[in-house]
Amino acid sequence: GGGGGSFNGGTTQINIAGVNTGNGQIVINYLLAGGLTITQTDLTGLSSGSTFPVGTTTLEYTATDDAGNTDVCTFTVTVNDTEVPTITCPADITVSNDAGVCEATGVAIGTATGTDNCSVASITNNAPGVYPVGNTTVTWTVVDGSGNTVTCTQVVTVTDDENPFIACPADVTVTANAGVCEATGVVLGTPVTTDNCSIASVTNDAPATFPLGITTVTWTVVDGSGNTVTCTQDVTVTDDELPTITCPADVIVNNDPGLCDATGVALGTPVTADNCSIASVTNDAPATFLLGTTTVTWTVVDGSGNTVTCTQDVVVTDIELPTITCQADTTFDNLPGYCGLTVNYPLPAFGDNCGVASLTQTDGSGYVSGDLFPVGITYQEFTVVDNSGNTVTCGFNITVIDSELPVLVNCPTDMVLYTTEASQCSVQALWQDPAASDNCPGVILNQTHSSGEYFAFGITTVTYDAVDNVGNTVSCSFTVEVIDTVNPIVTVEDQVTLLVDVSPTDDLEYQWVDCDNGYAPIAGANSQLFAPTQNGNYAVITTINGCSDTSNCEVIGVIGIDELVIGNLILCPNPTNGMLNIGFEGEIKSIVVVDMLGRVISLPISVTEKMVDGSNLSTGKYMIRIITENNQILVEEFVVHK
Repeated sequence: GGGGGSFNGGTTQINIAGVNTGNGQIVINYLLAGGLTITQTDLTGLSSGSTFPVGTTTLEYTATDDAGNTDVCTFTVTVNDTEVPTITCPADITVSNDAGVCEATGVAIGTATGTDNCSVASITNNAPGVYPVGNTTVTWTVVDGSGNTVTCTQVVTVTDDENPFIACPADVTVTANAGVCEATGVVLGTPVTTDNCSIASVTNDAPATFPLGITTVTWTVVDGSGNTVTCTQDVTVTDDELPTITCPADVIVNNDPGLCDATGVALGTPVTADNCSIASVTNDAPATFLLGTTTVTWTVVDGSGNTVTCTQDVVVTDIELPTITCQADTTFDNLPGYCGLTVNYPLPAFGDNCGVASLTQTDGSGYVSGDLFPVGITYQEFTVVDNSGNTVTCGFNITVIDSELPVLVNCPTDMVLYTTEASQCSVQALWQDPAASDNCPGVILNQTHSSGEYFAFGITTVTYDAVDNVGNTVSCSFTVEVIDTVNPIVTVEDQVTLLVDVSPTDDLEYQWVDCDNGYAPIAGANSQLFAPTQNGNYAVITTINGCSDTSNCEVIGVIGIDELVIGNLILCPNPTNGMLNIGFEGEIKSIVVVDMLGRVISLPISVTEKMVDGSNLSTGKYMIRIITENNQILVEEFVVHK
């Protein structure tokens, strides 16, 4: 606001109160003395009313009078800066600790902003190089060009964000306490813990009693900053205690009808227990139990997989009888010439629900299929035994009927005896008894007269009856005619003549027939007399005036009997493997081979070479029937063995 000074040819100090312009300068107004020509001769460019900067400004004026005299004076204008600067601190900072340590370094705290009406000389702070965890106050200071100072503070917070470290003890496996399903007093161990700063606490949530199975124990570590880390430790309680099982009692059952097994068998239920729990009770029983003993294994498994087994036997017995079906009773005629018949019969049909162990003939007769069964009744019995020993028997009768008539040979021919004396009224007749034979032993020969008897005049019929043991009868007869005037009758050996006992007339017709061949007419046999040429059974049909009658059949069995010599028939080889040679003295008219049932078998046969090719025959017994040139029938047995 004012100042003072004098032109005294020297320097004048002017204290001036100025007006602060707010930019570090001040407006100075001052007055100069009048009456002179005053000229400002300094080079500041500042004059009264100018804005002077803070500091000292020297002004120079020259006064010139009217005479041109001059004088110079100077003064200084000093502007003092007493205004403090302003400062704005950076915002507070929060940073995390450096890894692994409890502090932070290299923290970028920013820069404070300082302003001044004049100038800022410096901006400084007292920040440390290392910031510990927590709050650190940093003071910022601004100094202006005049030394005016101002401060502010900034808080640097270092947080401990680093978790502590924990390593849990190893997992623990313990066995449940005996008789219970849990464990107590389990030793867990101690975890390993570290932290960059400090550990506040280490805890776990382990229970006092650990149940069966896995219990996860959580360990928790807390550091001084409250950072928390957990780890887990598994405590496994195992159930090593075996369950118990008691099997049901053994079972004995019968087979299902018609089968060799049993189904729907009630096994019962085992008794089981465990310290913890039973998971399952099973068995390996089949749906179908076979005959015999099946061992069923029962298995109990507890909740921990501990397994215990026991066994139970299921016995299936076969009480079902086997079946056997014999053939019906059968009746056969004997084989011609034999006192029996070779009988082949099928074995009984048999079966069983399980299986047959044996089929045995148990009649004790001594005869089996394929044997020559004797005339009469032979009982055949068979017994079947199944694999379980069950037995069933059946039987049947084989009846062989002796339908073959006895053979009566060498029956005498009719005899004519003559008296030699007039007084003789009877004549002794002598002859040889015929020979009686039969296919079976025991034939009886009955006769009406005996050789050596005396026969009266006339014709007497002498009859011989051959009766076998079943009553089959064959007869032959001849007449003994005693005359004394009639020439003797000449007989021809080996010739048989049949005579029809009728009175011949011109209108009577005769036809001799073969009774064994369906009463077939015999060619040329059309007279009252008929001389057969071979053994057989013959009758005559007589016809008169359109009316016919048939006589009884007469059996002729003596033709050519002298030539029947069985010993001359030889079959070789016998047994044979197929080829059969026939040794026989004489000619053969025909050869026939039959099986033991009497069935004719067609084979290659050579009558002239007397040979039979039986190579296609199966092993067994057969009969050969030969008819000789004299119409004799020879029968012999032979065996084929391959």
